[in-house]
Amino acid sequence: MDPIRSRWAVVLAAGEGTRLHEMTRDWRGLAVPKQFCSFQGGSTMLQVTLGRAKHVAPPDHVVPIVAAQHAEWWEGEVSELPVENVVVQPENKGTAPGILLPLLTILRRWRRPAVAIFPADHHVEDESVLREAVERAYAALEPKDPRVILLGMRPDGPDPEYGWIDVGAAGADGFRPVRALLEKPGPAAAEHLFRTGALWNSFILVARGEALLRLLEETQPLLLQLFSSTMRHHGWSLATLRHLYGAIPDVDFVREVLARTTDRIQALPVKPCGWIDLGTPGRVAEWLRDSQREAAGTPRPPEPARPDRPMQPVGAA
Repeated sequence: MDPIRSRWAVVLAAGEGTRLHEMTRDWRGLAVPKQFCSFQGGSTMLQVTLGRAKHVAPPDHVVPIVAAQHAEWWEGEVSELPVENVVVQPENKGTAPGILLPLLTILRRWRRPAVAIFPADHHVEDESVLREAVERAYAALEPKDPRVILLGMRPDGPDPEYGWIDVGAAGADGFRPVRALLEKPGPAAAEHLFRTGALWNSFILVARGEALLRLLEETQPLLLQLFSSTMRHHGWSLATLRHLYGAIPDVDFVREVLARTTDRIQALPVKPCGWIDLGTPGRVAEWLRDSQREAAGTPRPPEPARPDRPMQPVGAA
């Protein structure tokens, strides 16, 4: 079983959230990235995700990655974390650099960490169910384990806007081999995946830090070389990172890393927990209407979602 102190958690909070900009404007009319918004009042999505991470890893081992241009929104929200844990990137170059930078930060400080990665745009009705799955993934990892354990959500329909995990038969431990990862596969493919027992890709994953680094070295050797060389010779200042990020391409971690190394990935199906990726206006609007109907005790009607009401960030007028 993995010792608790070797656990680390990365929170991905550096995205622009452009698809929701019409729903996430502040009192000035400026678009606010969705991770700094609350769609039902109360905590922002970033605050909720930080809390989720702190439940499975030591609080001083929670590492958010944020964007320099978003400082007005994140500075207050990460103020309780050690300053060295807050990783600031100068611009968004995709999820692979967004994972690599905090991963290298952790590996400089800890030998053989077990790392969980949490996107900051998920709603979960029953956090205890998700927490149990993450704990199970952490506990399954051996000290030199080469696997990446990807949490898969049981779909409630053939949504073509989700990422999908095509899985094989479960082993005795309940983990399932991954045959393929498909991002936004289209209606016909999504229907087939739904019928054949595929899972939604939550992009919540748990792995040894060294295992993640090996996957990046195998699939993105130039990216890793640029990061390692720059950090080794020039340090970790924001000015250095600006120069580095100007030289690297956009790289998507699922499409260009995980999808090329499925032999090292296992899927862990998560029991129903009310998980939703709030990544599109339609999905947010549908979720809000369902939540309002449940609160009022009215059933959900069988009609498609429409992004028909504007959303405001916390503190908006």
